[in-house]
Amino acid sequence: DEAVGVANRIRRAIEAKTFRKYPEMHVTGSFGCADMPVAGQTDAAGWIEAADRTLYSAKQAGRNRVHVFDTATATGQP
Repeated sequence: DEAVGVANRIRRAIEAKTFRKYPEMHVTGSFGCADMPVAGQTDAAGWIEAADRTLYSAKQAGRNRVHVFDTATATGQP
């Protein structure tokens, strides 16, 4: 829950920022969060893989969002 809160604060801060280059750009951020252990794994590689898959789930769902790895379905969920 804490990681999701931090990720959402960062996401909102990025979204609020306007980059004043030519042309003006608006940037957003997507984040994937996963708890340790993931599906019985105790190594960092499994944890990072779960967070990475969850990040791509967030991007595929429309970007500018935070998804959390769901151990029951092994997918990222909003």
